[in-house]
Amino acid sequence: RIKEVLVHGVQDERVGNVIITADIFPDYALLKEQKGEMSRSDIYHFYKDLVDSINETMPPYKQVKRINIRETEFVKTTTGKIKRYGNVMRSQISDAGSLNVVDKKKLDLRSARDLISRIRESQDPSVQYRDQWPAGSVKDLLNGSEERYRGKGAFLQKFHPEGAFVEMTYQQARADLEGLGTALMNRGVYRKKVALIGRNSYQWQITYLTVMTGVGTVVPMDGQLDPEELARELAVTGADVIVYDERYEEKVREVLETGAPVSMRIRWGVEDEEHFFESGSDTPVENPDGTLSWHSLLAEGKDQASQGDRQFLDAEVTGDDQAAIFFTSGAAGKHKAVPLTHRNLVSNVIQLSSVIGMGEEDTIFSVIPPNNVYQCNMGLLLPLYRGAEVANSEGSDRLRSNLEDVKPTILLAEPVMIRELYDITRSHAEDNAGLIPFRSRRMVSRATKFVGIDLLHGVAKNARKRLGGRMRLMISGGGALDQEIVSFFDLMGIAVAQGYGMTEASSAVAAGPDQVKMQKPNAAGYLLPGTGLKIVNRDRGGIGEILVKGPGIMAGYQGDPEETKRVLRDGWFHTGDLGYIDDDNFVYLTGRKER
Repeated sequence: RIKEVLVHGVQDERVGNVIITADIFPDYALLKEQKGEMSRSDIYHFYKDLVDSINETMPPYKQVKRINIRETEFVKTTTGKIKRYGNVMRSQISDAGSLNVVDKKKLDLRSARDLISRIRESQDPSVQYRDQWPAGSVKDLLNGSEERYRGKGAFLQKFHPEGAFVEMTYQQARADLEGLGTALMNRGVYRKKVALIGRNSYQWQITYLTVMTGVGTVVPMDGQLDPEELARELAVTGADVIVYDERYEEKVREVLETGAPVSMRIRWGVEDEEHFFESGSDTPVENPDGTLSWHSLLAEGKDQASQGDRQFLDAEVTGDDQAAIFFTSGAAGKHKAVPLTHRNLVSNVIQLSSVIGMGEEDTIFSVIPPNNVYQCNMGLLLPLYRGAEVANSEGSDRLRSNLEDVKPTILLAEPVMIRELYDITRSHAEDNAGLIPFRSRRMVSRATKFVGIDLLHGVAKNARKRLGGRMRLMISGGGALDQEIVSFFDLMGIAVAQGYGMTEASSAVAAGPDQVKMQKPNAAGYLLPGTGLKIVNRDRGGIGEILVKGPGIMAGYQGDPEETKRVLRDGWFHTGDLGYIDDDNFVYLTGRKER
């Protein structure tokens, strides 16, 4: 039942040993004739059992440790022999003339290294951080981070309202990724679009990362939308699997009532939180209503992986693969579907890391909804790339107590939230300034610092204490902040950095820098290294439409070729924003273009 097989040694990136792998091209016609219809997972396990039985007759050093099932024939020489090199399995290969996975991954790394070289060669003082490492896909990024930071905390979350925040390490998160991914693949979720609905949470983040690193394409959705719009978005993307927080149970039920063709529902909630840290769970895998338990799937997949199932672990992912489909805000009409590749997302993370500093000592706390690409890159992938810890909020109503518990060093929030914190913190500072009024202290504080006297030290310390005590940076995304807010927090010892971007650019086009002394008043941010920007149709004041180009720009809207043609021309994305860029590469926004 095997047409062709290639056995070869593969370097295991995690343990450093060469392990023997068998790439198998089955005789699919004979297999179907003898075994009937088989899923991809059934085929994998059929050959795995066969290989395991052969391994019993072989010495350990000759045993096959991995198997890969090919869906296309091997690339051959002119004499009909299988090429020994350049034939490592990739199930998504489209035809014999396509670049094989080895070549594609080499190109991915070359692209990442080229971007990093541009960052390191930049003479611009706004480019402050130059210690990036190359990653060609989100899977590469996560593998590299787990190798570098494996025993360090990666996530912080309260799994019980009355409990404490619990830390999950990079190693634990990696194990959960592999468990959930293995279970999904064994249940037929492969090369599928998977919709994801929920709040910022460990379950949401693990699902998001799992789907894009071996299962298929993740589709983050806004659970606040009405059922009809959610059903439309499912149809546009082709997502027929939904993973969701039980808080959205009623909304999902209403979506199903619209006739949306959903083949599988997976839910997390209280049952997961009650059993999350147990080695097993008596929660049924399938609930009476037909939904699957997220936690039980996780346990199921971990058991499968422990028995040698490597379908998910060995799934190849390259930079050109579609990682996620995000939706625009819909400010100018219906939400548009924006497919983004692994290269889009990872390139933007590398660019952001040159102007926004994060490290192993940092804990980032975000209150931006998870279906926002800015949150997914700035609030999730960038911290994981840099070894920081991601802390999840319980909601805006618990923000103050969460800040005191988590003690974050970085806050990612929308302008309205930062303005609220400004109002609260300033009021507290004015009430606690002591004998010298706060306003007077503020007026002379900059001058007195030069002679070693900080009139705001005590006030600033108390203000930071209300934000957890360790806050050093706030990052604002989604709109402009008043310069007064930036100046106030700077006096309190907290820098405020802003960003400018859009879903079509994988989040940010311009950002930071993260030091106030390097920023320019009223600028939306510094143009990220490797991104091109030009202004067209300028008026007499030099203001015109902003066009951007770079590795983070989408290839086009899904299902909307006309709109794609309108906004993408010669690789330049026409943002519709009006503004200008100065000689130091700082971007300024002045309005929107009339359509």
